[in-house]
Amino acid sequence: MTSTPQKNTRDMFDVFIENLQGADRVVVETLNALGAYDANYLHAKSILDAWNDRTPTQVKPLVWERGMVDWCRPMPGMKYVACSTSPNPSWAWWLDGNDKSREVYGSEIEAKAAAQADYTRRILEALT
Repeated sequence: MTSTPQKNTRDMFDVFIENLQGADRVVVETLNALGAYDANYLHAKSILDAWNDRTPTQVKPLVWERGMVDWCRPMPGMKYVACSTSPNPSWAWWLDGNDKSREVYGSEIEAKAAAQADYTRRILEALT
């Protein structure tokens, strides 16, 4: 089997899944201890069911510490800050050390949800 570049991996899986959807069974050849190939027949529906039932990646929620400003450290070197700001009533969040990340919202819940969305986006981007 030859390896494919990472950017083509998703395309390979898409083609594989499309072919499974129209198949009854799949033959998988594996090399045995004697150096010969063994054919294993797998039901396509079982493979598709396992694929469709897989758990998507989930990012843990930020855990906020309350204080003069609320903050959380989801990992070393990363600090999110949220606090009430002007004009009242509004809340801002930002990633400490990144002035461009500051955003203002109408409520604490909205500001912290935006911070969570930013954190989730960063983690998922790092995993792909």
